[in-house]
This record gives sequence, C-alpha cells and structure tokens, in this order.
Amino acid sequence: MQKTVYLKCLAILFVCVFICNKTFSQERLYREYVFWGNPQLYQQKQAFEAFSLVDQVLRENPPSLKENLTRQLALCTMDLLVHDATNDTCTALYNYMNLRIQNVIKALDKKPVKQGMEIYKLYNDGFIVRTKSSTLAFDIIQGGKQDKPYISDENIRALAGKCDMLFISHSHGDHASLPVAKLFMQLGKPVYVPKGLWAGEGSLIREILPQDKPFKMDIAIKDNKTLKLEVLPGHQDDIQNNIYVVTFPEKLSVAHTGDQYNDKDMSWIPSIKEKTSVDVLLINVWTMYLKEVLAGFNAKVVITGHENEIVHSVDHREAYWMSRKKMNKIGCNNAVIMTWGESYLFNR
Repeated sequence: MQKTVYLKCLAILFVCVFICNKTFSQERLYREYVFWGNPQLYQQKQAFEAFSLVDQVLRENPPSLKENLTRQLALCTMDLLVHDATNDTCTALYNYMNLRIQNVIKALDKKPVKQGMEIYKLYNDGFIVRTKSSTLAFDIIQGGKQDKPYISDENIRALAGKCDMLFISHSHGDHASLPVAKLFMQLGKPVYVPKGLWAGEGSLIREILPQDKPFKMDIAIKDNKTLKLEVLPGHQDDIQNNIYVVTFPEKLSVAHTGDQYNDKDMSWIPSIKEKTSVDVLLINVWTMYLKEVLAGFNAKVVITGHENEIVHSVDHREAYWMSRKKMNKIGCNNAVIMTWGESYLFNR
C-alpha cells in the first residue's frame, strides 16, 4: 500500500515538474520576443533579421543589367537599414559588412578569372577589378571610426594581399586611407595617388599630377606584361581628383571617377570617348552633369558607386533606389546597381 502511494506521489511530482518546465520554457520563449520598454534592443534584433534576409536574397539574385523585383526590394531594404542612423554602430551592420567582404576574399582565393573582367564592389566607392593578368584596387577604405572600422583589420589586410596595386582618386578620408595604403606598401605593392598626398610616407607612393591634360604611363606587371594607365585631370570642386583609366593586357579597360564634381572639367569630359576607350565605368552616382559624363565616357557598362556612405548625413547617403531612378530617368540602360561584397563579370 505504502509503495503504491509512493509511486503515485512520484508520478504526480514528475508530471508537475514536466508542466512547470514546459511553462517556464514557454515563458522564456515569450519573453525573448517581448521588447516593451526596450526599443533599442528591438531595433538591434530587427536589424540582425533584416540584414540576414537581405544577404540571402542578394546571393540568390546577383547583379545584372536587368534587376528583378526581388533584388530591387532587397536593395531598398538595405537603403532603409542604412538610412536609419540608429544602425550606424550596431553589431548587425558590422557583422553584415564583414560577411560581405569575406565573400570577396573567398572569391579572389577560389575563383580565378579565365576571361573577361571581374568587378567587385566594396564599401562606399571602393572597387577591386581583376582580369587573368592583374588585380587592381581603387579607393579602398575600412569605413567607420578609426578605433572601430566597419571592415575589420583582418579582412582589409586579406584584401590587400589579393591585389597588385592601389589607386587613390583624391585626398578625402572616405576615399583615401593611409593605414590601408601602408598595408599595400608593407606587402611591396605600389600606391598611386594625387600629387602631394602622403608625400614621404614610403618609396612605393607614386604621385601623379595630370594638370591640364591626360597623363599616360605603362606599369609593368607579372609575366612581362604591361598595364596602360591614363590619368585624367579631374576635380572635386577645387581639389585634385584623378580619374584613372586602366587598360589590361587583355585589351579590357576600366575607369574610376573618384568624386568627380566640377563645372570647368565639363569642357573636356564630353569628348573623352574620342581619344579614350572605356569598357566599364565606375562612377560616383551624384557626379555633376551625370548624363553628360556618361555620354563622355560612352562605356559599355556603368557601375554606380558612393551609395550609402554612412559618414554622410542621412540626406546625403545616396540610396540604391535613387541610383536606379537616376539611371532610368536619363535613359541609361547599361547600368548595374551593386552593393557591398558583390561582383559583376564583364565580357565583350
């Protein structure tokens, strides 16, 4: 009898413990998704979810001349996230940025270019362009604050290790980073800069001042091959802004405009196509006289840059949807809208 009572009590106790554990588990689950009184935590959780979904959608819908609605929505979601200043320093943004950059590092490691020209877009106006013969970097920065950059030291060092040289368009900090330049020089790689930028910082600094006419030179690369470099005398207001046009041994060419923005330069920009051939144009999307500049280069493909620069005020963080609208409005049907960590392969 006593044994029976004991077993019944033990069974009741077991049921009670099971019910309590289940109740506590449900309570914990419930509380995990209740943010009353803590809007910051809610925004952080939402940013993690949104960035994760954006990454997934963009992987499944890569850059192309004709964007589908799914990709457009993903980029618009990116615009919303990056135009919300509460996300400027959130962990979700740092994680997302570095995840995208790691995609580039892995691709540079495992995916050699057999033909054509592969263009990788990094943060802001940073690009990496490579062919079978060479890999070039333009205006690469880490972004964010010096003590907490958006692109980690480890990842920026890895990128520098994959490139043959670095080109800097002008002196502004959202295009020119001395710590990044020093990484390149430590690896024995030259850095091409406007005249006077980082003078005395190292023997691998190559200063170029095209003045009032294009400057041309050959750059020796591996296998006894040569890059053809043309530097156009651009400006952002009164600041020297070198526009680099590089022609690879494969006869493919790319131009990077930096922050070209100057009235006077429109005296020669519309006639660039008469003397210089450009396959892919990397252009700051808010440049002055966008339609006329595009016509001047007459590139086969246009890739926009300088969207969602987080150092800028919210009203000057050019959105991807704005880039698309601008291109559509001026009738540019050969533009590719890209975001951080994406690539586009150009073939003639």
